[in-house]
This record gives sequence, C-alpha cells and structure tokens, in this order.
Amino acid sequence: MNHRTCLPAYLQRLGFTENPFPVTPDEGSMFFSARLAGQFSELLHFIEARKGFMLVTGDVGVGKSTLARLLLGRLARQGAATALVFNTFLQGIELLRAINRDFGIAADGETLDTLLQALNGWLLEQHALGRNCVLILDDAQGLDVASLELVRQLSNLEASQAKLLQIVMVAQPEIRQLLARHDLRQLYSRIALSLELLPLTLPELDQYLEHRLRLAGAPQAFRLDRRALRQLHALSGGYIRRVHILIDRCLYGLAASDVQCIDARLVRVAAMELHLDSGQRLRASEQRHSRLPLWLGGSLAVVALAAVALTLDLQKWSEQDLHPSPDVAPPMPMRAAEPETAAWQAFIDRHPPLQWQGPPPADWNELRRGLNAGSPAQPWIPVLLPGDAERDCRGQQSYPFGTGHLALFRSGLPVGPVSFGSRSEPVEALQKVLVGLDLLPAEAVDGVMGPRTATALAQFQHRHALLADGQPGAATVYLLGCLLPGDAP
Repeated sequence: MNHRTCLPAYLQRLGFTENPFPVTPDEGSMFFSARLAGQFSELLHFIEARKGFMLVTGDVGVGKSTLARLLLGRLARQGAATALVFNTFLQGIELLRAINRDFGIAADGETLDTLLQALNGWLLEQHALGRNCVLILDDAQGLDVASLELVRQLSNLEASQAKLLQIVMVAQPEIRQLLARHDLRQLYSRIALSLELLPLTLPELDQYLEHRLRLAGAPQAFRLDRRALRQLHALSGGYIRRVHILIDRCLYGLAASDVQCIDARLVRVAAMELHLDSGQRLRASEQRHSRLPLWLGGSLAVVALAAVALTLDLQKWSEQDLHPSPDVAPPMPMRAAEPETAAWQAFIDRHPPLQWQGPPPADWNELRRGLNAGSPAQPWIPVLLPGDAERDCRGQQSYPFGTGHLALFRSGLPVGPVSFGSRSEPVEALQKVLVGLDLLPAEAVDGVMGPRTATALAQFQHRHALLADGQPGAATVYLLGCLLPGDAP
C-alpha cells in the first residue's frame, strides 16, 4: 500500500511521504535530545542492575507514554519479561489481575493471596532462568493509596539479595505530592531512581523539527526563521503535543502559498486559530522556569553546552549569517561595516553568551571559505574551550574568544545527539575509540548507540569534567581527538 496516497493533499503537496506531525507520535520516531538520551540510558542501567523501583514523571504532552512503550520494546528485545499496565482506573486486586494477565500468569484462585503467590512463584522461575522481569505502570498518578501500597509489596519480592521485579512508574508530577504522604513513606524510600521529563528547550525544538522532517521524507520541505522558532517555543512551551498541533496548522498555510518559510506571523495566526492565548504561554513559561536544572562537571561543562548550540547552528552560520533572513532585523551599526565584519557580527548576535568584543579574527575570511567549502561528510565543527583547556591539538586552529578559545576541528565520529537504537559507521568508530581508552569491551563494538556505549562515554566525560550526558557533544569529541594517537580514527 502506498502510504503517500493516504496522506492529506496539503502534506503531499509539500513533498512528505509520511505525516511529519501526527497527533500521537509512535515510539519508533522517538526524538532523543542529549538530556533525554542520558535519562533513558540511566533508566536502562538501573533496570539491568535490578534496582527494583523507579519513578519517571513529566507533565501532559512531554512524551511519557511514548517513552514507556519504547522502553517496553527495548527490554523485550533484550530478552526481559515485560508487562505494561496503563489503564490505572484499575485499583487493588483488579490491578494485580491485570499485571498477572499481561505477564501471562495463571493463578489457581482469584483472591489477593493466590494472585500474589502465583506472581511470586512465576518470578522465582524467571529468576532461576536468569531472566529480568519488568513492570511498567503508565499514568500511575491515578492509583489510590491502597494500590500504591500493593505496588510497595510487589517491590519487596526478592531472592538472593536481587529484586525479582523491576517496577517503573510513569506518572504526572502530582504523584510526588501523593508519595510524600506519611503513610506512603515506605514506598517513597524504595525509589532507587527518580527522573523528570521536561519540555523541549529552544535548541532542542530546533533539532526536533529537523528530526521530524527527516522521518517524513522531506527534510527541506520548509524552514523556520529564528523569530518563528522562538515564537513557536513560547506558544507551545516546548510540549511536543502542542508543537505538533501548531506546526500542522502552519503547514496548511504553506501548502496554500508558494513559500517554504514559516515566519512568526504564520505561527501567531495558527495559535490564534487554536485559541492558544497569552495566558497559556505565561503559565507554560512559569512552569518551565520553576524547574532548576542540575549541572554536572566544572567550568568545561558550561562550555560544552554552548558548543552544542554552536554545532547545531553550523549550517546557519555558513549560510544564513552570510544571507540573513529578511525577517530578522540586523543590528544598528555605528558605521557601515565591511561584508566580512557584518557576517561575523551576525554570528555573534545569534550567540549572546559568547560576548565577543572587537573585530573578527584575522583568519575569519579563510575560516569562512573553509566552512563553505567543507565536505558534507566531514564539515568543520566549532567548539568553545575555556582559557585553560587543551587547544591546538593535532594541528587544529583556534582563535581567542572572550576568556576562552573558539576551535574548529573535523572528526569522523558523530557530533551531537545520537538516537538510541540507531546504527551507523560513526557510532562504530566512536565505540572503537572507547575500546582504545579501556572504557568499552571489544565485543560491544556493533555500530549501535545503546546503554553500554552511552555509559562508557559518560565515564569519559566525568573523568574530564564534561557534562556527563552520554552523548558525543562537540567538546567531548574534540577532547577525544586530542587524546588519541595520530593514526587513530
């Protein structure tokens, strides 16, 4: 069956082979930001280590259920016995029946005791076979106190100091208030890992849109100018579900015209039609800013985050900065600027944290020519380094930049977030590098980005005071290149 013929006419006109922004994204198209990839890797590690009880929270529309289903499939492929219970209007003994039914466990009776005995006996059999058993409770905020107490009893099932059942509760944030009750303190004390899924940040939203367009078969179908991207982020709050609704409405406007650029005006019109008023934007903004991020590492961690933003904007640096979008008002210069100065200043204006003072570097023209002439397979990659960091390694150029240095390098390793489960030659090259550093066993080299690779990479990052997110950011790949011998990949 031709999927294209099933698409609405406006999507076909824009060149899509799949719906780029469906109402319900499936787990096969899950987008992993560097932050989410680190969380997913940590969750898998705790499950594989049989830590017992884990909690994943997040607001409506951030992708909790999609993540739960992806986790379920990943664990099943690894040989784990899994059960997913998402209709949490079932309480008490009905909940236990649903758990047993999903595991395929038959009981001799229907009382609470017989159901528990059947579950415990089956778990012991699976443990003897070396099989991990995982229960995922989706929408767990709907469980009452008695059902949560039952969950606590299930988390107590163990043998030889190993938990027989790994429980992952996926819920909205209000469950934390419920678990803080005095009569649930025993359950709360058993939580080995607590993760919170957050809405997309502005750079993550930019990555996410590119991800969706690639999946839908039309990576160049449209572009958003910078003002439109900021407008979309403000109106959606970074919530994936709301992003899909807004962009889908914008695509109607693109299909009815000959333009390929979504501007801020089109985003505002779409929001008005969907009744996304300023009150909703304000509440979303307050919700985002009420959460304080936890940073890891030293001074280089902050630089690593800035380097990710630089890497994501590499194409815009070499193209948009030389030909600024008419929707972006240029800064008011004190005097007419030379073209190369204007191009450099446009780049700086897009990255306020850099706080560049003075004219562009002397090699800016050569640098710009190199960017434009770079091979698509191995483009120039910019990275910000603090003043005391290793630089000029292996002959790479660097330029004074504020209190640090802007370095440009090329690498055959992946740079930026890599989706879990994806297979590529750059990932295989990364794994071989980690093997050479004694961080990964040789048998783990398979070209697939997974928990073992992410954990090994996070260990390297932790050793060198980088943000330990388990993803190959620009600063991480640059440092890997500095530490490798000259004939390394």
